[in-house]
Amino acid sequence: MTLDDVLREANIASDRYHNALAISFSGRHLVLQRRPCNVYINNYNPTCLAAWKANMDVQPVLDAYACIMYIVAYVTKDEREMGEVLRSAKKEHSDKDIRSQIKKIGSVFLTHREVSAQEAVFRLLGLTMLSCSVKRVFVPTDLLDNRVRILKPS
Repeated sequence: MTLDDVLREANIASDRYHNALAISFSGRHLVLQRRPCNVYINNYNPTCLAAWKANMDVQPVLDAYACIMYIVAYVTKDEREMGEVLRSAKKEHSDKDIRSQIKKIGSVFLTHREVSAQEAVFRLLGLTMLSCSVKRVFVPTDLLDNRVRILKPS
């Protein structure tokens, strides 16, 4: 369906629809022209998408105040519940050795934190979240007498 088909079906005039789009209670917005079947596709720039080769959700900044509010809300988002959960996990396992405490707190953190829908799908499917084409190799450059070797515990 096209937008005209949707408007005709809803019995709404095109100019009334565009006037409604012009109303905003939270600053300036950019509304891109798109077909109704693409309503669930994020805005994207074809050049950036080809270079990035990953999910992108870009939006131009049209209002400096809205940009500041977004950054402040992101930086100061409430993590109080997570802190309480981690404190209770530490309290429950305070009698155990430090290794067990760290394992338990790490497990609690991973199972109680909020994740995005994309991260949840990646974890459910067992996909890697990060990949890199550059490999790093540690090359010891100390003199032979100064090199330290440690065996990993099994």
